[in-house]
Order: sequence, then C-alpha cells, then structure tokens
Amino acid sequence: MLKGRIPGIIAAYFIAVLAVILFSTTTARAQSWLTMVGPASRLLSSLPIVGNLLNADFPGAANPGMPVVYPPTFRGEVRARALYLFSQKQRFSNPELGFSTELHKDIGFNDEGALIEVTARANAGRYSLRAHYDEWLITFKSANGNLSWPNYRMGLDLNLNNCPTFRIGANCDINWEHPVLNAAPPGRTAIHVEWDRPVTAGVHASYNPFGDGGLALSGEARARWPITENSRITEYEIAGGFKGSTTVTGTSALRAGWRYTSIDFRKKNTFQLDMVWSGIFAEYVYTY
Repeated sequence: MLKGRIPGIIAAYFIAVLAVILFSTTTARAQSWLTMVGPASRLLSSLPIVGNLLNADFPGAANPGMPVVYPPTFRGEVRARALYLFSQKQRFSNPELGFSTELHKDIGFNDEGALIEVTARANAGRYSLRAHYDEWLITFKSANGNLSWPNYRMGLDLNLNNCPTFRIGANCDINWEHPVLNAAPPGRTAIHVEWDRPVTAGVHASYNPFGDGGLALSGEARARWPITENSRITEYEIAGGFKGSTTVTGTSALRAGWRYTSIDFRKKNTFQLDMVWSGIFAEYVYTY
C-alpha cells in the first residue's frame, strides 16, 4: 500500500504548489509573496489533507479569507561522503540458458568497493529536491566483465514533520542512468545486459538539536524500497555524529554510518542479477 501511495501523494503536493502559482497574481509587497485573486485557494480549501499541509508551508494558500500567500522557509544542505563496501552476494543467472554464475568466485569480480558520494539538497518548507553524484574509486569488476553502476540519482523528500531539529517523512528516488552488466560466464561468450532504471520510495528521519553553545548530536536514518518491477533496490542507512554551533552562515557536522544495499534485477524473465553489499562511511555535512 505504501509503494502505491507515496508517489501519488508527493505528486499531489507539487501539483498543488503549481496551482497556487498559476492561479494567483504576483505582487510587489515586501511581506507577501502572492495575492490570491483566482480559484486556487477555494479549491485547496476543499481538500483537507492537501490543503492543510500546503497551508502550513504557504500560509494563505488554502485560506480564501486570507488576501496573500506568504513564502515558505528555504534551506539547503551539501554533504560529501566516503564509503567502503563489501559484497556478500554476486549471482548472475539465466534459467532459460541453464547457467548460474557467482561473479566473485567464478569470474573474479572484486568483492570490495569504494566510492565518494556528493549530495546537494534544496528545500522550500517541507518539500525537498536532492541530487546525488557517485564517483566510484573501486568498482565490482574483473578482466571478464564489470558492473557499471549509475553515477547520478535524483530524489524528492516530503517532510511530514519539518521542525528544524527533527524531520520525518517520505521520499522517492530515481537513478538517472541504466545499470549495465558485462560478464563472460565460464564456457560462454561475453554477455551485455542493460537493466531498467531503478525507482524507489521510502521513509527518512533526522535529528539535529540546537545543543548548548557547542557540539550537539546529529543523526539521520533512511530506508527505501523498490517500486519498479524489474529493477528492484532495497536500501537502509543510518548515520550519527556531532555538529557545531549554528551561525548565520549555517552549521557543519561530522558523522559516521552504515549502509546496506540489495539489488534484484530481471531482464524479460531471462537474465537475473542478485547482489548484496554493505559497508561503512564517513561524511561531512554543511547545512544552511
């Protein structure tokens, strides 16, 4: 049930935001954003769930009696993360052709990986847009093939609770490129398989109290599950550490954590790829 509803809920909120802009007239008032002269506020006021959540970030958006719509709070975050991964499963098979190969044991794929991940997040009120870039330093490969993992991933966050010190909500991610496997199983010619682009939905929570004039705790947990049929990714991660004092220019944090990733790819009911890896990471986070 969660898989089917999250993308629709997120889409409804963003459509509602667009409706406010399209059916309103901008003004030059210093303390307001839009003057409501169209039907948007009346329409949104008749949708309790969407209207109430939207009105929490855009005061006046779902209130026909309020003449203006005030802007949301804008924030952002940049983080750089170094990960070391160890693979527990690397099975490539094709039941129709009658073979099943362990990529590490049979054709020499690495069972360790390392990468640098850079993430940028921008949010307006409870709505966030994320961009991820992965630079692989050690990939899963050998002289007999390689797994080409997508470098780019985009994500949307909807924070149901958007307090500066505590956020919890739902998210949706899509890999910008297609995963590709090249492999030459024992006794067979080289095989090239391009898998479908993975899409996931999940939940997240972060805890960043203000502290008492110095260091404070900083933590975050994320989980995501597949919503595509043939390219399934399940992932869990948790991070914790300390952050410095909050200033007018933002705050910085140093954290360490653990990530678990399971992939289950299918290609037209023929080729199958099952991989599991997990590992530790350290990250620097700058929030403004």
